[in-house]
Amino acid sequence: MSRHRDVVVAFAVGATIGALGASLHELWPPAVRVALFLLSPGTFVGAPFAQFVMFGGYQFALFTIGTLAAMANGFTYATIAFLFRIGSETGRPPAVRRGAVALAVVSVTVWIAFSGFEVVRSLTESRPPAFATDSPLTGRWEGDYRNQRIEMTAALICRPRVDGTLDGVLYIGGRREGDLYVGSYRGDSLGFIAGRELYRARRDGKRMTVEHLVRGQTFGVIELHFVGPYTRDD
Repeated sequence: MSRHRDVVVAFAVGATIGALGASLHELWPPAVRVALFLLSPGTFVGAPFAQFVMFGGYQFALFTIGTLAAMANGFTYATIAFLFRIGSETGRPPAVRRGAVALAVVSVTVWIAFSGFEVVRSLTESRPPAFATDSPLTGRWEGDYRNQRIEMTAALICRPRVDGTLDGVLYIGGRREGDLYVGSYRGDSLGFIAGRELYRARRDGKRMTVEHLVRGQTFGVIELHFVGPYTRDD
């Protein structure tokens, strides 16, 4: 066990970093997110296998993503540590030692170059597209949410962008359901995720009907009317 202690420690360190970066990504300040990204090559190593574990509900998906990132990053750290250890063992042929060190150095160098490029690219990207202030979707919409069990007030702050993406906030029952995520619109039709739930909607003049979807079926309906071009968050 003592002989492999460095590999075990490397696996534990890599797995911890991978899990923190994948599972709690939204909680970290930007500088910490960048650091975790730079220290998580295993996330990309395990990416091709993500399609085999992405099933089930949202919480299970988060758990599987975190577990995959932790294991992949741990094994990546352990492999690099093992290669460096082979290079330091005097009992091995010189060619094997040099080859192991060269492979480890090349792998680390490639990752540093790639991750550094990605960080610089993300920091130098242009600002998000401008808001489409003249869009009839822009503004505050209010109404009621109904399903088979409950009826509550609802409000949607809609901020479409000129590139067809959608920003804004959804409130249900006076509670902030969440910011609009991966939102998009085309003409009078729009769709978005808010509070981990999927919604699709269609505008008809000053009215808008929003369907709350669960497993592809309509779970609830929000009937909204246009209040005014107010796009500030409550």
